[in-house]
Amino acid sequence: MLAARGFTGNPSVIEAENGYRDAFFLEEFDYTALLAFGQPYRMVDPGFAIKQFPSQYPSHFVITAALELHSRVSNPSEIASVKITGPVMNYVNRPAPQTGLEGKFSFQYAATAALLDGEVGIGTFKDSRVQKSDVQEVLGKTTFVQSEDIPKDMDKMYVEISVTLKNGDSTAARCDGPKDFWGAPKLSRDEHMKKIRDCLRLRLDESAAERLIELCASLEKLSPAGVEEMTDIAGCFENRVTGRELPS
Repeated sequence: MLAARGFTGNPSVIEAENGYRDAFFLEEFDYTALLAFGQPYRMVDPGFAIKQFPSQYPSHFVITAALELHSRVSNPSEIASVKITGPVMNYVNRPAPQTGLEGKFSFQYAATAALLDGEVGIGTFKDSRVQKSDVQEVLGKTTFVQSEDIPKDMDKMYVEISVTLKNGDSTAARCDGPKDFWGAPKLSRDEHMKKIRDCLRLRLDESAAERLIELCASLEKLSPAGVEEMTDIAGCFENRVTGRELPS
């Protein structure tokens, strides 16, 4: 806004006398260290991680472990107790979430939903799902033990879940890293596309969602007309979200 009103600045603000360099750095400042800062960047090593589930990232550990147990618990009404063991993370210790948003940050709810449904998607975090009686029943039987012995750093942490049935039988699973996490197995294309479609179908119909996927898959080769079509579809998405009229 200042520039729009005609304000100017010293074009040598970095190196000028009493400029940025003199204000913050000593004469013996190591420029080589500055230029090397951050390398290797995490985007390169260990690389980025794709979120398979629409929730806070550490919850992916508990979801992955719970999904492994889903097929072993054929009758959820027979669950006597669920025990989650993980690092000290108070912000995900939410034993009684009331909304889908709270559920995204609740280890207890993430485990419960995965155990009951065998899948976790956009619909998992609707308020109506959190408030269903089957969810509330299992939540009441779920405890989260935070262990000082488990590292908090995501590249070192792990989560264990054990389910005990009313007949005394128990089963357990452990996740040291969800799919597509650093060093973990990659998501398959089908698994990745399932997440993408689940997100897009929240606002787009099937034909628009599939066309957008097709266009994005060849983004670097799109003609100007293809780019325009892609932005038109994305514009429809934004219009539905915001209610604003967008220019044609």
